[in-house]
Order: sequence, then C-alpha cells, then structure tokens
Amino acid sequence: MSWSKPPTKFTADVTRDHRIITIKTALDIDRRLVNKTPVDTGMAKGNWVPSIGLAIFTPINSADKSGGATISKAVAVFASAPNYPVLYITNNLPYIRELNNGSSVQAPKNFFEQSVAEITDVL
Repeated sequence: MSWSKPPTKFTADVTRDHRIITIKTALDIDRRLVNKTPVDTGMAKGNWVPSIGLAIFTPINSADKSGGATISKAVAVFASAPNYPVLYITNNLPYIRELNNGSSVQAPKNFFEQSVAEITDVL
C-alpha cells in the first residue's frame, strides 16, 4: 500500500484546516452576536470580548454603537490563535442576561442562543 501523501503532510493539513475552521466559526459567531445585540449607549455591543485560552470575566469600558470596532478586535485577536485553539467570546456586563432575555425591543429574546444555533445549522 502506498500513500498519495506522506502522513506527516496529512497531519499538517488537518492541523491547518482545524485552526482555520475554528477561527472562521468563532468570527461568524462573534459577528452574529455583535450584530444582534441591542444598542443604546453601545456598551453591550462593545463588551463582546474575544480571547484565546482563557475567558475574560470582567466587563470592559468599550462602547461601540455600530459594532464594527468590536468585530475588528475579534479578527485581530483570533488571527494570533495557535493550532488547536480554544477561543472564547464573553460579555460580562451586568445587564447582558436581561438583554438576552428580551428586555429590549431591539433584539429578539435569546439572541445569544439564536446566534450559536445559526452556526450549528451552517456547520
């Protein structure tokens, strides 16, 4: 039996592809979360925090009404992810749960869960 590719090349391809798919998936979830988050001051949108390896559990002082800067930050952070990354997107504002539970007419109830479910449908 002969291999069309040496196993070491196949392993490198799988490693590369896993990293790319993981980052693309995280960025797609981030984009959906940011875009679905209701806007008043922009603090809720601006507090979707991307991280690698460890989740960040503190709110940040970042208002972003359009969401563009928040999405760009995720792109920059996740671009530095190593192979087989564990990526996080957190929002620790005290009222983010209320927003997700439907307290704003600007966003559907459970917009967080909807964002993740949409990705599951794509994968």
